[in-house]
Amino acid sequence: MQARLAKLGVEPLPMTVDAFAKYFREDVGTALALVKAANIPRQ
Repeated sequence: MQARLAKLGVEPLPMTVDAFAKYFREDVGTALALVKAANIPRQ
């Protein structure tokens, strides 16, 4: 699996469940801010 991810340019980051949850929330927040800034309507 690591080789397949490496071919895609993805580097896995080992982390705890809590750390992943925090990372995910922040990533979604960033994506939502970009959508709002670009005035992309919700569907």
